Amino acid sequence: MRDEETHPRDPSRLGPSVDGLLALEVDPSILAAYQGDRGVLLDYTNGEYFGLNEIAAFSWKMLSSGYQFEAIVNAIIANYQVAEPTARADLAAFLSDMLRRGLVRPVN
Repeated sequence: MRDEETHPRDPSRLGPSVDGLLALEVDPSILAAYQGDRGVLLDYTNGEYFGLNEIAAFSWKMLSSGYQFEAIVNAIIANYQVAEPTARADLAAFLSDMLRRGLVRPVN
């Protein structure tokens, strides 16, 4: 993944919050591929790749299927035995980063 300063996106796109208050969708220009439990995203518009660990790949698949924050948090808890506050905070951080990078966008 590229560091945060080499790939600036409009931070105003973050909106109020990604912790369940902002509905998100995957930008259609983003391609995803999976190998085992991990994944990689390609931002087709600028050729950047982003690696996904197991839980990030799981979350991306759910978001790509139309699931939103609360459903994804609950699925992470059920599938990975992660504490609810940790699942919530980690997912919010992941989605905030994806939103800032333009890989996901608010649903209109």
